[in-house]
Amino acid sequence: MGLTERVWDAFANTLKLSDKVDQLTTAVSKQQSRIEDLNL
Repeated sequence: MGLTERVWDAFANTLKLSDKVDQLTTAVSKQQSRIEDLNL
């Protein structure tokens, strides 16, 4: 495995992680809204 391939894999994994964090943020925001609605 060459250096370029390892760098590309690291970049791709970073993008995947970023996407998962964005999805988690969205899910947490929705859950927070539901919790706030229950408290009202």
